[in-house]
Amino acid sequence: MNTIYPDPDGVVIWFAGNEGLMRYDPHVKKNYDHDFPTLIRRVLANGNLIFAGYQYKHKIDSDSKNLFPIFDYKDRNLRFEFAAPFFEDESATQYQFLLEEYDEDWTAWSNETKKDYTNIDSGTYTFRVRAKNVYGNLGKEAVFKFKVLPPWYKTWWAFLFYAILFILVVFFIVRWRSGKLEREKQRLEQIVKERTKEIKEKNQQLKEKSEKLKEMDKVKSRFFANISHEFCTPLTLIMGPLEQQLSNCCDKQQERELKMMLRNSQRLLNLINQLLELSKFESGKVKLQACRHNIIPFLKGIVASFDAVANKNELDLTFHPEEENITIYFDPGKLEDVIFNLLSNAVKFTPAGGKITVTVSKKPTKEANFPSGWLEISVCDTGPGILRNQLSHIFNRFYQLDSTYEHHQKGSGIGLAIAKELVELHHGKIDVHSREGKNSGTEFIIRLPLGDAHLKPEEIVEPSKELYKYKNIKEIPALDMIEKEPDVLLDKVKIDDSAEIDTPTSAEEDTPWLETGKKHHSCGRRQCRFPGLHSRIS
Repeated sequence: MNTIYPDPDGVVIWFAGNEGLMRYDPHVKKNYDHDFPTLIRRVLANGNLIFAGYQYKHKIDSDSKNLFPIFDYKDRNLRFEFAAPFFEDESATQYQFLLEEYDEDWTAWSNETKKDYTNIDSGTYTFRVRAKNVYGNLGKEAVFKFKVLPPWYKTWWAFLFYAILFILVVFFIVRWRSGKLEREKQRLEQIVKERTKEIKEKNQQLKEKSEKLKEMDKVKSRFFANISHEFCTPLTLIMGPLEQQLSNCCDKQQERELKMMLRNSQRLLNLINQLLELSKFESGKVKLQACRHNIIPFLKGIVASFDAVANKNELDLTFHPEEENITIYFDPGKLEDVIFNLLSNAVKFTPAGGKITVTVSKKPTKEANFPSGWLEISVCDTGPGILRNQLSHIFNRFYQLDSTYEHHQKGSGIGLAIAKELVELHHGKIDVHSREGKNSGTEFIIRLPLGDAHLKPEEIVEPSKELYKYKNIKEIPALDMIEKEPDVLLDKVKIDDSAEIDTPTSAEEDTPWLETGKKHHSCGRRQCRFPGLHSRIS
């Protein structure tokens, strides 16, 4: 400014300078709302000029309607420089900016004329900036749109490569796994073949051994049967003359000895018969022949046959049926053997003054093995009990218990085994309950199913008039077996002749023992006492 010249009126002032002449008139009104633009002067990427305010110095996205520059991922550090062409008090001009998709909102007003952005993620962005002059008027907004490319490992072809690689990896893993499983399968198949071959060979060996054992068992059964039959003939020949001599004997001492010989012969014959019965069970020749009868009179007759021997041994024998008419299917001959065996043991092992009770009851309760209910037969005595550790073996063949009543001779261990076989042949069950100690007692319980659903057609036969296996008391082997053993005690005790039961010596003396069951239901005591030597055996 070289010269200032005011007009004579003092209102207008002139300014002269090298660049020209300017006139200032304070009466002229000024427009403070004059619009002005905001300009983006330069854009730099990593310090390299990209945009110079009027032209782009970088590659442009030509596929878009609005051309804008594209930056590589490595050129994502940007600086924006901007200005506003308003020259009144330029230091008071303020700026506000926003980078869309990066900033959440416009920044606060400031005098900064540049803005730096670093590590911008891939994507499309728009930089917006606006200015405000000293009068508070807003200038037009400047916009700069650009795009940052993703890194190579985030490009579509990279993801395609990842997908192909993943598929290949899965394919090779599945193929490797399938090959491994196939090899494992082949190995297992080979092992199975080898094991199967070994099992077949062992099965063949076992089959051969089984055939040999079966053959040996048959030979053993035939041997027992043959030996038993061979024994029966001489025993019969021995017992015949003994009975004849006994019927003609007048000497008391000789009679006692003959009775002892006859008793032991009968005992041996009974043992042989039991062995024959076992051989029949093993060969499967024993068949059930059940017929429908009222079992109460049948059991009453069997119990009554023991009246005499119970009186002789001072035992109280009682029979208690809950009903007088209980009709079931049973094999009379086989069930008779079972009851005889249990009563023989009870009489043999119950000391003088004891009690034997036979109870019969009907149980309508249904169970798996007894769909129509069952009949329960209980034979209970007050003899010495059976040891707890021996109860589980009581029905084993040839098992003999330890002596529980001193000096009593042990049995063969066959009777109860046969009784169990016969009860199971009836599709029933037999159990034993006992307590240890003198006079503690033992109870055998037989359960037979009611109805005929458990029977096969060939196991049912027409009822027979003759229910009983033995026609008279003379034919019952059990009664000779249960007498106390005088031959064991000849040197220790004096035998009372009145305590013996005389065996019938002629046909005229043989009376049907069933008649006894019609006269007696319990046995009283006799005044004689026979020293009993006692042990629970079969």
